Amino acid sequence: MKPADESAIRALCQQWLDASMTGDTASVLALMADDAVFITPGQPPIVGKAAFAALLPANPASMRLVAKQEILEVGGTDDLAWSRSALIVTVTPPSSAQPVTRSGHTLTLFARHPSGHWLLTRDANTLLLQPGSGADVG
Repeated sequence: MKPADESAIRALCQQWLDASMTGDTASVLALMADDAVFITPGQPPIVGKAAFAALLPANPASMRLVAKQEILEVGGTDDLAWSRSALIVTVTPPSSAQPVTRSGHTLTLFARHPSGHWLLTRDANTLLLQPGSGADVG
């Protein structure tokens, strides 16, 4: 993998976190392929950008999200790349002062768009509710 591509993948991961933490849904959606697939523990896969968007809160600014990601590995070929990360996400929903924290690892695949930029295409994570965390918000 070329250093410029690795830098682009790392930047995309940071853009995703930043947009998620500020509730910028449009920017998050712009970073993924239309046919993106998300796999999470105990849930059926989320297939497609539209299905992902449908799960987002109507007013994302009403939730407080704080995330910390440590990218452990980035690799790939000319048109396909991956990252492996450790991730901690804490969400405080508007209906509760009790934050919900999940942590675990992710494996994310990226495909190069014909325009040359990278898009998230597949994501599998092992984020689990942490003991002592608030009620699960889904």
